Amino acid sequence: MKNLYELVPVGPVDTMDDNARIIFFIVGTAAAIYLLRNYIPLLEHWRELPAPNSYVAAFYHYTLGYPTAAGNAIWDWASTLHLTPYFMINAIITLTCMILYLGFLLAIAIPALSVLRGFGISGKLLIKLFVAPVIFLIIWDFLTT
Repeated sequence: MKNLYELVPVGPVDTMDDNARIIFFIVGTAAAIYLLRNYIPLLEHWRELPAPNSYVAAFYHYTLGYPTAAGNAIWDWASTLHLTPYFMINAIITLTCMILYLGFLLAIAIPALSVLRGFGISGKLLIKLFVAPVIFLIIWDFLTT
């Protein structure tokens, strides 16, 4: 195992070693969790937005909002079970329910991604297609204001 001071990448920015990838993965995961917890509930009101904004918000509401809302509902349900009188065992049961839910999502996503890869769609192209509505909305707002 590497020392803690070796995890911080030092050197030119264009070289990306394993340590930098780990740091970007941790920071990206934390940012994604923050955005999902704070902004996904706002997407429930996508019908109230003007025309191009409502289409983009509806896209992200159905692709990110429903799985996140289901995860929140599972967390709330599992945390109120109180199957045992011990708090930590109940917390482990709740975390197990969340892990099972994430495993269910992965069991759906991995075969879907492999089918897309069979058609020649790579992961980078899929990410670009997923971010394209936001970029379109930013350009639309810039040009119309």
